[in-house]
Amino acid sequence: MLNHADLEATAARLRAAYTDGPVAPLRDLLEPADVDSAYGIQSLNTQHWLRQGRVIGGWKVGLTAKAVQQQMGVDHPDFGVLYADRQLPDGGELDLAPLFAPRGEAEIALVLSDDVTEPGLTAATVAQHIAYASPAIELVDSRIKDWRITFADTVADNGSASGYVLGAAKVSLDTLDLYACGMVLEEAHLGGRCDAPHRQRQSGRRLQPQGLRQRKEDWEPAVHVGGVRRRQRADADAFVQLCFKVPRKAVNRRREHFW
Repeated sequence: MLNHADLEATAARLRAAYTDGPVAPLRDLLEPADVDSAYGIQSLNTQHWLRQGRVIGGWKVGLTAKAVQQQMGVDHPDFGVLYADRQLPDGGELDLAPLFAPRGEAEIALVLSDDVTEPGLTAATVAQHIAYASPAIELVDSRIKDWRITFADTVADNGSASGYVLGAAKVSLDTLDLYACGMVLEEAHLGGRCDAPHRQRQSGRRLQPQGLRQRKEDWEPAVHVGGVRRRQRADADAFVQLCFKVPRKAVNRRREHFW
């Protein structure tokens, strides 16, 4: 665990990156597996931003895929803060100017009905506090130069969080099988629609929560976020749109809840 002076210095280095540009990996002070120091740095910057008037809009969970955990040399996810001022409106535009190497990721957002405060939490007790699920796009960006990150780097850098978009659909967990539900993330360039770079479970119909037109030759972008592609560098001439995709069996059981 780093001493307090080193924690403060590393936190300040990451804050400066927002205006001065990406910084070198933090390995001169922060060991790749030093999780406690990494969250300590993140916490210091969270406190700094709250003192500056920012408001916490939610929390992100990263590295949920086992394959990505193995790539980072860990066996657990990481966590970061989502700030309310970084929520992009559904259908809005993203200013790429202050970003370094943004990437878009398909997510399922769980929106709470109230704060979760009781001890000894389980999945069942947390579910009691969830109002609904929505499709979401998370915008990630790294203040570490060229994404040369270790697990500790990304944790210290607030889980590489940058922004997020919530879709308009609000689906009760009672009618949504989170295990079976897939996602469709599509990129559409100006002048037309292109095939989705990422598709899951081709059987079944798609729930299109963000109001896309149904005629394929005349689709409008559901979310215009400056061309952030899924896990790709941004392209200023592209749109990104996201849909839930529900397996056919689940659709048959719950048809009345989706359309």
